[in-house]
Amino acid sequence: QTSQSNNYNPTFVFQQSGTTISGTASLPSHEASRAGFRSPSGPVTGTLHGDQLSVTVTWNGQNGPVTGKYTATIVQGRLSNGNAGGPTWNGTGPTQCVAQ
Repeated sequence: QTSQSNNYNPTFVFQQSGTTISGTASLPSHEASRAGFRSPSGPVTGTLHGDQLSVTVTWNGQNGPVTGKYTATIVQGRLSNGNAGGPTWNGTGPTQCVAQ
């Protein structure tokens, strides 16, 4: 569960391979509609170096792709000090590692 200062609440599902992060982000349908997105989910790409997470989400906007850049520090399994290109964000949990 994440929360942003601009009242959007994306859910992230990350996969990690070394320092590479991939996955998906999704918004509740009413938030995606408010943002003008054609779909409530989009692919995630990025990196994790030490405790520093940096990912980009590509949303399907009405007039083409819309990218959102997210950075945060991982502290005890939570995301803190997040920046989403202006709005702040953080992860309130649950956060868990899944071995594959």
